[in-house]
Amino acid sequence: EILVRYLLWCRAFYEQEIGEQLRPQQMFLLMSFARKYASVKKSLLPDFYELLIAGRGCINAHFCYRMWELGTFYPPQEGYSEIETIQLRAEDIFPLINKVRMNPHAPLKPRSTMPRFLTRKDKQKQANKDKDWRFDANSICSYPPEDLILEGYGNYLRSKGKHILSEERRRVKPFETSLLDGIDLRETIRNWHTGKIYVQEAGLVRGSVDSVVVIFDEDSGNYPYTMTWLGEHDQESDMAFYATDPNERIISPGIRKAIYGGFMMSMPPGRLYDVFYDPAYKIAINHAERLLLAALDYSLEKFVVYAAPKPPRPFFQVLAGRYGKRILYLSLKQLSPVMLQKIRTFHILADKSLRQSAKDVIW
Repeated sequence: EILVRYLLWCRAFYEQEIGEQLRPQQMFLLMSFARKYASVKKSLLPDFYELLIAGRGCINAHFCYRMWELGTFYPPQEGYSEIETIQLRAEDIFPLINKVRMNPHAPLKPRSTMPRFLTRKDKQKQANKDKDWRFDANSICSYPPEDLILEGYGNYLRSKGKHILSEERRRVKPFETSLLDGIDLRETIRNWHTGKIYVQEAGLVRGSVDSVVVIFDEDSGNYPYTMTWLGEHDQESDMAFYATDPNERIISPGIRKAIYGGFMMSMPPGRLYDVFYDPAYKIAINHAERLLLAALDYSLEKFVVYAAPKPPRPFFQVLAGRYGKRILYLSLKQLSPVMLQKIRTFHILADKSLRQSAKDVIW
């Protein structure tokens, strides 16, 4: 119990410093690694060194440093002591010493291979640093590399939703006169003892997927910042989202960092009204439902993908049916946690002129 409390303490301290959450799989892997490492040394529980190695290997060297810092912290001495104060090294106490490489600095973008004194200084970049950047709703913009990743993931969710719908309508039956859409090897092997060959018939899906909604956390109270963005070109979706306050994490002058609570994407661009102030969606009880209502409203196709920890209320399926649409629910457990963590963090730039220099501080 003490070990678990210690690791949770380290995790909370690290997440508060970095601004990103560790995945539960990472903490489980850390505990599993430390336990197996201790068993190799014929110990019942891992010692401090084994915990540090597990933290460095399963998360990173900076988390290992925070584990060491919190694990070796003692409250300061109160009052004067008559006992002499001496400085001891580990070698003075223990005969065998194991060293662990740590990183006291938070994860940053790696330096260029070119020496710093040979790097050319761009006067425009220096001017951008000296400028007093202020966030103006009419000039803020996104970071294009993050836009490309998000658009690609939106297309992936569209194809995945349609594939799941096709799988629901797929039919498997014994071979009679036609191979239909091919032999179903899995079902044929499963029924090998019967001597029959099974074929599959793919379900025909009429319609396509347009709007995509991704909800990471339905608790709107933790994400006070709301925004509706219009696509800058015909390959970029309109987008509405709620997120953490970007002013709490300033990366550099004019560049803020935030974490999505949820977002909605819709094509074609240039149509989206301010979702969070639209009175037509006042029946929503939180931001997640408001985004889903907007996705149904603006979708030009039959299907809307909704990826979230839990499915929407049955009311929304009924509402979608009235307008001839259907919600395709995807649990976040079906999606890659690494990719979800990657797209959840984003940056807001005060002006488009910062896009060139942003690559030096965004990684």
